[in-house]
Amino acid sequence: MLLLTRVRLINWHFFTDTTINVGQATLLAGDNGSGKSTIIDAIQYALVAYINRITFNAAATDRRAGRTLESYCRCKVGSESLDYVRGDCISHVALEFRGDGRSFCAGVAVQAFRDGETKEAQWVLETGRLEDLPFLQDDALLPVPRFKELLRAQGGVPCATKKDYSSRLTHLLHVHRRNADFNPYLEALVRSVNFTPFTSVHDFVCNYILEERALDISAMRENLLNYREAEREADAVQRRIDWLKRVVESADQVERLARQIIHQNYYKLRLEREETESEIAATRRALAEAQSLRARTAAARDERIERRTRVDEQRQELLFALAQDAAHRDYERLRRSRDELNTRREHESGRVERFVLLHRQVAEALGRGVNADTLGEERTALDHERDTVAQEAASLRVREREITAEMNDLRDEAQDLERGIQRYPSDAVMLRAALADRGINATHFAELLEVVDPEWQFAAEGVLGPRRFDLLVNEDQFAAAVELYRDHPARPSGVGLPELSRMHDAEVTPGSLAEVLEAATPQSRRYLAWLLADVVRTDADHLRDHADAVARDGLRYTQKRFERLDPETCSRWFIGAGAKARRLEQIHARLAELETDLGGVRTAVGKAEARARALREAYDRLHEMEAIADASARLESLTAEIAETERLLAAIDTTGFEQLSLQIAALA
Repeated sequence: MLLLTRVRLINWHFFTDTTINVGQATLLAGDNGSGKSTIIDAIQYALVAYINRITFNAAATDRRAGRTLESYCRCKVGSESLDYVRGDCISHVALEFRGDGRSFCAGVAVQAFRDGETKEAQWVLETGRLEDLPFLQDDALLPVPRFKELLRAQGGVPCATKKDYSSRLTHLLHVHRRNADFNPYLEALVRSVNFTPFTSVHDFVCNYILEERALDISAMRENLLNYREAEREADAVQRRIDWLKRVVESADQVERLARQIIHQNYYKLRLEREETESEIAATRRALAEAQSLRARTAAARDERIERRTRVDEQRQELLFALAQDAAHRDYERLRRSRDELNTRREHESGRVERFVLLHRQVAEALGRGVNADTLGEERTALDHERDTVAQEAASLRVREREITAEMNDLRDEAQDLERGIQRYPSDAVMLRAALADRGINATHFAELLEVVDPEWQFAAEGVLGPRRFDLLVNEDQFAAAVELYRDHPARPSGVGLPELSRMHDAEVTPGSLAEVLEAATPQSRRYLAWLLADVVRTDADHLRDHADAVARDGLRYTQKRFERLDPETCSRWFIGAGAKARRLEQIHARLAELETDLGGVRTAVGKAEARARALREAYDRLHEMEAIADASARLESLTAEIAETERLLAAIDTTGFEQLSLQIAALA
């Protein structure tokens, strides 16, 4: 026999965390408002789960005190008030059942919010008791997702839907139905909560005994559909009858219109015939008039041809007589010669004007006068000057590209420095990358050093020189690193791989240059001592007191000789935190210098290109001037010839042939 043994209510109205024991027969007694209906509503809510099937507070004496799921969770005070005891909260209603020698639990977790929204989560624990449920942790309610995780870990099942929950719960209660959506047990439970005083057997049986059944209206729906279908068919038949009537009426109208069209076509054709006959008569009259006009025109034309023939014969006779006149022949020959000479003089005059214009343009382009008698020498001089200007412009363009390339490289390096990336020689970077590809950890020596005494950094950078870029590797990886260095196909050079295992005895000596630097690792300290422990720091006057010594300004005494450390190497810092900032300052200063130089170079390039264009134009104009240099002399010669021809024309007697010319003109 299955029994409900206990009910646990957490944040359910005024019940904060209460467990209620339930027996085979349990009486809930108390004053109005003491919570009897609250407990019953919690039990029916946990059993049914569907809010729309439950009437909260139905068993209470005062039916006006309507309750909702939100009011139970957030603890609403009174029926008219909008006050809630709780804000956003989590509520639990859990039931424990006992039967068949085992206990199982089922319940609902509700999240209620101030905006009126509620979220429900049903669950089932097939084996367990209320004490086993993970509602609390450190006396605090667990969030619902965490509660589900712990419940699932204990073998419980968080239900995805209310239908799934109802199916599982009724199965555990041994209530089996084919239709899971209709459960008479739970339906009867909901109705039983609504018991009122017994006043009518009929009402009692209908309300609490008989199961609700839905009215089957399928036959009524089918009859209604059949009626509507018949009604649609009748409407369709009536529409067809109306359409056929309109077709008959249209056929009569078409027949009337056809007869009317035949009559109209007859009248139209008759009218067109009459118009055509009238046009034919008019055309015949016009043809007769045209033929008469043609005959008159032909007669007039024959008369004009005959008259023109007689005039042409007279004109030919006069032309022949004019051609036989010797004075006329001499006059025409001289006139043609004069016209030809005038044409040539106009051409030479244009060439002279062109020569003067070119002479002025060349002088303006060169900024000096040009001797018209030595144009060849001037052109040779321009050739030499053009070559000189072209070479100067080419040199300036090369310098412009060099400056631009250097500026771009400096800007790229500045961006790397701003990202914290120091640039090292390409061979050192290539070797480090190759070692990293082999899994060998290598670090540039300069990255492991820090400057202790900044006044000596200039000398330290210069003495170390390329040793700053040496790569330090672990002693157990040194052999593999040397093998890769030796066999690298690109043959990198200028970067060292110090064998630190042979430098264990190296230590920093007092007064040495090694004291101004601090190494980050024991290996780097060992290598620092190996390189600089014997280099003594001193001033320029006491350099010779030591075998190997250096001054702050970079003067060094070593191997019995003095030498000045390379200023570029000393000033290009790679050691310490200030190296990147110093390099950025150097880059910005150099960029400012290069920007100024680039402006000057571009100005010079512009001037050189302008001078080259002027020289090229002057050279082309000088070449053209050479071609027309004889135009002035030719113009003088042609002017003299024209004057002589005019004199000969004036000496000819034109009296004889002028009369013939007038007669010929009259016959034209």
